[in-house]
Order: sequence, then structure tokens, then C-alpha cells
Amino acid sequence: MTDAFFQKPDEILVICTGNICRSPMGEGILRDRLRDAGFGDIRVASAGTSGWDNHPPTPEAVRACGEIGIDISGLRSAPLETEMAERADWILAMEAIHLRYLERAFPGSRKKADLLGRFHPVEPGMAVPDPYGEPFSAFRDARDRILRSVEGLVAALTVNNPF
Repeated sequence: MTDAFFQKPDEILVICTGNICRSPMGEGILRDRLRDAGFGDIRVASAGTSGWDNHPPTPEAVRACGEIGIDISGLRSAPLETEMAERADWILAMEAIHLRYLERAFPGSRKKADLLGRFHPVEPGMAVPDPYGEPFSAFRDARDRILRSVEGLVAALTVNNPF
């Protein structure tokens, strides 16, 4: 745990591999829950480590978020770039492989990065497996892991809100 996570962020960046499944779900859910908790001033963005650019979220990701009232259909993928990594106060990754990528590609950013699952109330530090190419149930599972982790993050911000 680094000092970055003891301060209220101005911007949170959510990352995964292609930025078409997990990280857009994370962006949409995080933005929604932060706004509902009174933290609408925190900017949220997402990006991918594989370099996909301007692709919409998969229909399954859109549907999974739609089931909980969140529309992510307008989001578009973006490759993770230096400016994004530097600008973000927190970088939340879906799996350890994404943290290792940060370590290699953007070494200065690793100190402000962790797994989104760090905030999961039951399994802190858990990964969110990639549902791409899997049945819709895998997208629901990913969404639910993201949702629980986001709710844990928002609860931590709310309870520890000295900001």
C-alpha cells in the first residue's frame, strides 16, 4: 500500500488489456458510484495495455452494466499512454499482469497503482478475470467483482473522508 491511496484522488484511471470489457465497466461503475456518494468531482477514465483505440465496449459489457442501470455504450477504448499514467492519482488494474506492464512501461506510475480488487470487501486483492470470448455469465461475474470492489473503494473514501 502506497501513500497515494491515503489521499483523495483528483483522477482515477482504470486499466485492463483491451479497454473493451473490464476497464470500461470499471469506469462506468466507478463514475456512477462516486457521483452517488458525493465524489462526483473525481474524474474517472480507462485505458488498455494492448493499444486498442476508439473501439466501443463489447455488447456483453454494455449489457452487463445495463442490468445495473449504467450505460457504458458511449465509451471508447484508448491505449494507455504516458500522459494518462502521469495525470492519474490512482491507477486501478484488473490483474497483476497489468501492474507488471506499468512497472515496465511507466515505472514512475507503479507507486500509485494497485489492483481494483484491493478494495473488494470479502477478497481484498483479488483479480478480475478477462471475460472476453467467454459466455455472458463471465461478464456478469466480472461486473459483480468490479461492482463489489468499487463499493469497497467508495466506502473507504466515505469512512476515511478527511478530504
